[in-house]
Amino acid sequence: MSANPTQINSLIQNTRDALRRGDQSEARRWAEQAVRVAPNLEDAWLLMAAASGPRDSLQYAQRAQAI
Repeated sequence: MSANPTQINSLIQNTRDALRRGDQSEARRWAEQAVRVAPNLEDAWLLMAAASGPRDSLQYAQRAQAI
């Protein structure tokens, strides 16, 4: 599945907004969509890391670093 830049930006912004509100589950949902449509986007993986627990967070941050 691929997305256009506008869709990707919207997913990223929705994730950031949810994180700012402290809504981890909503942020995780948006971040999962972002990595699904843009698996090679570093920002998407960093947001997955921010919206995840410590163990998963490290794995997602490492994925972003590899990109």
